[in-house]
Amino acid sequence: MTTKTPVRQKKEKAVKPVETPAVVPVVDEKPFDSFIEHQKKAIEEAGKALVSLLPEDFKEHGQSAFKEVIEGYRKLFNAAIDELIDTMEKAKLQKPEAESAEKELTPVP
Repeated sequence: MTTKTPVRQKKEKAVKPVETPAVVPVVDEKPFDSFIEHQKKAIEEAGKALVSLLPEDFKEHGQSAFKEVIEGYRKLFNAAIDELIDTMEKAKLQKPEAESAEKELTPVP
């Protein structure tokens, strides 16, 4: 009795596509500008890290306090601007009267 051995099929190796390395564009950037950009990003990330440590109530009350400060300054500046406008309007009304008085005193030849 002869037994036939099964024919083995060759396993095909999976061919992986060749990935091209990421191309980093060459930027004609000055070293100092690059340094400043990195520092900006570092400060932003540090700020985010600090904010993540604060409790939500602290953030909420801090924002409310900031809004109140802004509102106070807004009212102060608006009041100062209103006073300035009132003073300018009074000066405009008084100016023509002063000019007419000067014209009357000038002798006519």
